[in-house]
Amino acid sequence: MGSPAKNERIAIVGARAHPNAERALRPLIDSLPRGTTVISGGAAGIDMTAREIALVNELSVIEYVIVDAGMPTAGIVAKHWQGLARSPRTKNIGVRPDATARDLLIFRNTWIAISCDRAYAFLEGTRGGTADAVEQFARFFRPCEKR
Repeated sequence: MGSPAKNERIAIVGARAHPNAERALRPLIDSLPRGTTVISGGAAGIDMTAREIALVNELSVIEYVIVDAGMPTAGIVAKHWQGLARSPRTKNIGVRPDATARDLLIFRNTWIAISCDRAYAFLEGTRGGTADAVEQFARFFRPCEKR
């Protein structure tokens, strides 16, 4: 897929149960130039590990997080970290009281796909959410490297 360019928005998604998240992510994220923004879904595993490594490397991070699934306040919240900031700016980007957990997953993955320039998907240990994200990357013509 080539080397990431400065100021590129890179989506990194993957399994909550990936057996070696840090080992899988560190070489990739360490290679990203300053000015890169890492985008993910904020879930445990690959997503959270990507956020932590990116922040240590002083990269910006945007996470699209599902909140309150199954509740009237269900929706997606965007969390944006700049560099070494430990607290993100947050913005509610969608509330759907009738949304199912599956609806929210697709909504979140769509936001990730339309927000990035390219993506990396870590599929080992995934149960379906990462596969849907890969479909969304293809739908919006975003290059995606599967690892």
